[in-house]
Amino acid sequence: MGSAPNRRPTDWGWLQAEVASALEAFIGQFDGLTGDERVPNLEWTVAELGAHLASLPGVYAEQHDLGAAFEPPHDWAQFSNDSRASIQPMISGSWPSNKARRVAGTYHLGFRGDGGDWTYTVSSDGVLTVSEGRPDRADARMNADPAAFLLVSLGRMNPYIAALKGLSIAYGRKPWKLKALGEVTVEGV
Repeated sequence: MGSAPNRRPTDWGWLQAEVASALEAFIGQFDGLTGDERVPNLEWTVAELGAHLASLPGVYAEQHDLGAAFEPPHDWAQFSNDSRASIQPMISGSWPSNKARRVAGTYHLGFRGDGGDWTYTVSSDGVLTVSEGRPDRADARMNADPAAFLLVSLGRMNPYIAALKGLSIAYGRKPWKLKALGEVTVEGV
């Protein structure tokens, strides 16, 4: 009987440190800005750049689903504009979603390290509002490793593997609602 090949465990610590460092440096550039300022060397405002970055997980997921059927656009600038256009309402911090109506409540997402705390509030009419900070009361809470959260969000890591490894921990009165909250999307995001 043959033996299993030697497999070394993958150490993602270096990636976690790189992501955390890059994210901290990037976010630091937004301190004190309103979103209307122009980004140096771009024709975009800070808010438009933020919308572009928010659209990337949806774009990557769509490309993954299309695989070889993906046809590169003739005009990448227009492709980016179209991707961002569907999420422009998010710049204000809230937007409506039909799926959100099913998960009305208050949720807390805390990132380990210096990733901060975020509150997601979903009203009964489906308006999702995101704000910085930890709520006093929450229907469900999640404590997550930033790199694992990013990999799960991009579909690169199974959420159950992240949970089993302790990279994301859900708790609170209704932790099962976090799965449904994770399925709330806005076109392009």
